[in-house]
Amino acid sequence: MIGAARDPTFFRSVFFAGTPAAKSAPITPRVPSARSARAAFAACRPKPSISIRSIGRPPTTVPAWKKLGKRWQLCGKEGKVRWIGVSNFNAEQIKRAEAIAPVTSLQPPYSILRRQIEETTLPHCAQRGIGVIVYAPMFSGMLTGGMTRERAAALPPDDFRSRNPEYKEPKLSKNLELVEKLKDIGARHGRAPGEVAIAWTLRNPVITGAIVGSRSAKQAEGVMRGGELRLTTQEIDEIEAFSSTLAKAKAAL
Repeated sequence: MIGAARDPTFFRSVFFAGTPAAKSAPITPRVPSARSARAAFAACRPKPSISIRSIGRPPTTVPAWKKLGKRWQLCGKEGKVRWIGVSNFNAEQIKRAEAIAPVTSLQPPYSILRRQIEETTLPHCAQRGIGVIVYAPMFSGMLTGGMTRERAAALPPDDFRSRNPEYKEPKLSKNLELVEKLKDIGARHGRAPGEVAIAWTLRNPVITGAIVGSRSAKQAEGVMRGGELRLTTQEIDEIEAFSSTLAKAKAAL
């Protein structure tokens, strides 16, 4: 995670209400329950506990919400969890969760190309003092500078991006224009476009940190210093203006 200090004894458990653990998205470390987490961490901590117990996606049915409530209550009673977190919740879903237990953190997708949380979710988190750790700040590779038309066209069928309209024409060309803008800004600092994309998300004081990933050491080199980059007000305005123009152009397609 970029943009926040990490306690070496900070453990995070993620579960998905109503879905088998085997179908969960890879978030580390993942354990199926607070009870098994206690055993899992016993070898590395004298008195094991999970720092944040987080649900990976909001429940979609009343029974699932009730099940969530029981899980959170169990975690609180046994004293194995310090705080409760949620992922992919909107403002209304967070409010519903808060009626069950205090919510400490939110993990939503957020990038220049995916800004839905700005309207109501981020303001609610700011009001309630909820930490926000965003994921996919480079829009799943689009904003790293490594995506090309050829690479997008060659994405295998089992890659979710191959089904995303943002990775297909005519939107793909517009998105690559944004990457060129990020390259221009990054060049002023000797940084990669992916670092600029990460720095843009961290410009917002409501954002606590950003989760980034890489498949190789080379990829990591282009993103890991994103938390150190401070964009100027002028550069942020440049990105905002370009983003606004880009959104209007894509809406007209």
